[in-house]
Amino acid sequence: MKVFLFLVMLIVLTHSFTQPEESKRSHEDQSKSKSSRSSSSSHSSYHKTGEHTSRARSTHGGKHTHKRKHTTTEESTSKGASKYEEKYKRRRTDSSDEEPSTSKGISHQKTSESVPHQIPFPPFKYLLPTTITALENHQKCKKYVNRQRTLEFMLFVQYWPGEHCANDYCTIPKTKDRAKEKFFLHGYWPEIVVNQNMFCCVNQFTFDDVEKRLLDDKKLMRKIHKNWISVSKCKVAMHQFDKHGTCALSTYRGRDGPFDYMKTAIRLYKNMNIWKFLQRSELKVETNKLYDIEEIRSVVRKAYGGKPAFMCRNGNSVYEVRVCYDPSSDRFNPKPIRCPLKIEKVEKKFCDKKVMFKTFPGYLLDPKIAPRNDCLY
Repeated sequence: MKVFLFLVMLIVLTHSFTQPEESKRSHEDQSKSKSSRSSSSSHSSYHKTGEHTSRARSTHGGKHTHKRKHTTTEESTSKGASKYEEKYKRRRTDSSDEEPSTSKGISHQKTSESVPHQIPFPPFKYLLPTTITALENHQKCKKYVNRQRTLEFMLFVQYWPGEHCANDYCTIPKTKDRAKEKFFLHGYWPEIVVNQNMFCCVNQFTFDDVEKRLLDDKKLMRKIHKNWISVSKCKVAMHQFDKHGTCALSTYRGRDGPFDYMKTAIRLYKNMNIWKFLQRSELKVETNKLYDIEEIRSVVRKAYGGKPAFMCRNGNSVYEVRVCYDPSSDRFNPKPIRCPLKIEKVEKKFCDKKVMFKTFPGYLLDPKIAPRNDCLY
């Protein structure tokens, strides 16, 4: 009996000492489980709340229609972080597409997809200032000389752009759509037979007064824009009058003398396209091909009716075609004559027996790429 009681008491005592340990351990396990769940929910909510909420709102007006899948703390954290990284990368990619094309990759892509295309001859007001060349004006005469002799003949001069533009970058006025493959009008020069040149003669006009009246004459300005263009310096028509036309006012008299002089030069230029005439002649003239200068002279003489002369550069490259006229009988329709000896001497000094015409600058023929200048005329 005593032994039995002793065993009962021993069991009771043993149980009383072990229960707190297990209870304590159970309590700790429960607290760890709670903290794990709270940590999991906090991480999950931090990374997934925005996405989950937007998905729920877009599908069912903000009401959840599915049970949230249980995830452990590590799974929740890794999934949230990966989605956050994906959204961040996606946002960076989107923003990089919206940036200006400063990076090399984007720049090449835009260049290949949308190459700038200039419409055929846009009106000059649409041309960008950076695409227009600013040219200086031709210089005015520094002084005017009182010539004792009056003109005896006129020298009509055209120049070949193939040679001119080979040494000087050429442009066309911004108001002109394109150039044509032909000789360009240089000038109409008063001359005397003796070995002297006439230029910058004393006259009753001023440069500014003549130019003002010229700009007011819309019809004449249209003719100048079309036939007497500036390619290297501006105001070529007024420059030619100022330097040469002032010495022709004994023939082109009166208040309208300056404009009669300009109109006559343009009329002579329009009467004959000498380049086309050479191409259609028996010589079938081509660029960069040598011809006997006398054969070229014969063709030009047929075109104008008078024996012409030439001016060359480097001996064999034709720069100018010169035709002499006598304006004494009809100043508006002068008669072609053989050029005097002094003009022929200049040709022999600068031209060889074999001559050619350099290639016409092709960039002046294409309205899409022809360089423009800011010349008013």
